[in-house]
Amino acid sequence: MNSQQSGFADLQDRLFKLETQNRRLKRVGSAVLIAVTLLVVMGQAPSKKIVEANEFALKDSGGKIRADLSVNETTKTPVAQLVLFDADGHEKVRVDSGWTGLGGGIVLSGDNGPNALLTSTFLSISRDNNKTGTTMAEDGLIVSDSRGFEAAIGAVSLVTPSTGETHKTSVASLVLFDKDKNVIWKAP
Repeated sequence: MNSQQSGFADLQDRLFKLETQNRRLKRVGSAVLIAVTLLVVMGQAPSKKIVEANEFALKDSGGKIRADLSVNETTKTPVAQLVLFDADGHEKVRVDSGWTGLGGGIVLSGDNGPNALLTSTFLSISRDNNKTGTTMAEDGLIVSDSRGFEAAIGAVSLVTPSTGETHKTSVASLVLFDKDKNVIWKAP
């Protein structure tokens, strides 16, 4: 029985060593799994990314540019602009960060060129390449027809023909002009 007991004791020692090894392996494996998980989670943290370019062009499936975001450096002060094009490549919408004297604005174009201009202090809506339309500024409204006649409601600068003196009407005035920009009627 000694050999059976010693065989049983050897088996118990081997089993004890295997269980100890197994526990160590589980701890090391858990630690490695936690480390890998932390690395993955830390890698998912949002990061600030800046994309820099001189121009961004958005093209349709046919390769035509449909939108363009760029800086127009042909002006005195560079102006950021977004331009949207129709399927034929004609400009339809332009959003600019600033025009000289007008500030930023939006231009809407039709088949014959610009039809509307909107800034923080100015609104112009026209047809026929600005021959007819309506313009509204800070202190007045001007409506014109295709023959060149205009009606100005609000403050208007007028020149007295006999003296050459310039004066401005009040915002509570109405002035009608003929096609040569001569006053044909005014009140008050």
